[in-house]
Amino acid sequence: MGLKKEIASLSVIGLSKNAGKTTVLNALIRDAPEAGVLGILSMGVDGEKHDAISGKEKPLIRVRENMLVATSAHWLNRQPGHWEVIQSCGIQSVMGEVFIARAKREGTVLLAGLPSKSGAKRAMELLRRAGAQKILLDGAYDRRSPSSPQLTDATILVIGASLDSNFAGVIRKAGEWSRLLRLKACDCFPEQKAGSLALEKKRVVGIFGNRIEVLPFSGLFSIREEGEWLQNEWQALAISGALTDRMLQMFLRCRKAVRIIVPDITHLFVSMPVLRRFYNQGGEIRVLKPIRLLRVAVNPESPDGYSFPPGEMKEKIGRLFFPVPVVDVMRDRYKQGGWCDVL
Repeated sequence: MGLKKEIASLSVIGLSKNAGKTTVLNALIRDAPEAGVLGILSMGVDGEKHDAISGKEKPLIRVRENMLVATSAHWLNRQPGHWEVIQSCGIQSVMGEVFIARAKREGTVLLAGLPSKSGAKRAMELLRRAGAQKILLDGAYDRRSPSSPQLTDATILVIGASLDSNFAGVIRKAGEWSRLLRLKACDCFPEQKAGSLALEKKRVVGIFGNRIEVLPFSGLFSIREEGEWLQNEWQALAISGALTDRMLQMFLRCRKAVRIIVPDITHLFVSMPVLRRFYNQGGEIRVLKPIRLLRVAVNPESPDGYSFPPGEMKEKIGRLFFPVPVVDVMRDRYKQGGWCDVL
């Protein structure tokens, strides 16, 4: 699995615990020697030998000589002679202070999860200064922010059997993600300008015709509290934070057909039933920056002892995410068109 030249940073996120993303991460590390110096960090504790919840053994994150990592002094001190400590990130994790270090030899690593998007940005910048040419971001379970285009250039999504003990449940939940990833991007200047202003000012920005207005509210609930603002015939409203079911229901109750602009899909915390009602009323959601999804990886085996038919799972997930290529975490590892030259 080689890293394309235009991709300087890549996130790997799993839709559930034990989805198989560590296996994907190791495949990237193994198959990308031509990518130059790799840097790796996490937004959740990973690399542990046993799962923190189930206690089951997990694959370790392997590092090559000269790779750069962002992790805690606690872990680095457990492997004396294995690491060249470069500098502190000035960030505290649950494992302690986070440092940038270079591997002196091949081995394994326990990554200290960065607690915030700003912390991850800081660590990524320090990895680049230390010489990282490509950066891999290991996304925490049930946390969307690592896939944000504000953080990384592209994403690999990992869907495992652990997502649901019922095969139909896995396909349904995967389908919800595929629909979010298909949301349209802003395609005109007023929408792009409003979305950028919302992020810059941390305010709701309204669009009426070609007029763009920064509103005196930080979120949509503030508009609800000022009733006259909600009665205005806004064609679109851009926000900088999360969009939730309660916010969409506010527009449903007012029978408002409005376009809502969010920075990217990591800001969406909406259910499919409410989203469908919002669209049926004439509303729409657009994203300022779409996520570049490079691959979807599937893992039909759960550590809880059950599994699904590999071919059927890959085929059904493939239909949902077409034309994005889908690969099997384990079975396609060494096949041409699987993990070879996948990026």
